[in-house]
Amino acid sequence: MDEKASGYLSVKDIARIKSKHEETIRRWINTSKIEVPKFNSKKEGYSIPVESLIQSGILTREEVNRYLYPDSHDPRASGKDFDSLGDWRSLMKEKEAVKGEELLQLITELNRISAEYNKKKKQLEEQILQLKNQIVDLEFRVSSLDGENRQIQDHITFLRSRL
Repeated sequence: MDEKASGYLSVKDIARIKSKHEETIRRWINTSKIEVPKFNSKKEGYSIPVESLIQSGILTREEVNRYLYPDSHDPRASGKDFDSLGDWRSLMKEKEAVKGEELLQLITELNRISAEYNKKKKQLEEQILQLKNQIVDLEFRVSSLDGENRQIQDHITFLRSRL
């Protein structure tokens, strides 16, 4: 049975999608960053459900679709977020014999779709930047708390030694 077709990916598949070494993916499994069903064994190789990888944030649906359906003409390869933009390839096929005014309308529609796509892309890039900034801020807060915790532990150790 083809694991990919049944909604499962191997460590090798995940490593290719994420451009990571397979050992990195195995470490993620060992540290429970990736949850593996109980029936999987290291000897036979892990089969990880795609949906759990998406839900845990390890992969996006778009990454999985690009990997599983590399042929860009396959409608499953397009991300769900851009379905509202329309399939311009099918629009072009319908309008192959278009001339004059109809061609101008077609170009106008393609420009509108392109502008909408660029607007959504810019919004997503801004959201990603905000999230990255939040991560940096949280990492700084955690490191500050770690430092304060160490100082408190050192002070307690010092006080105990004086008793």
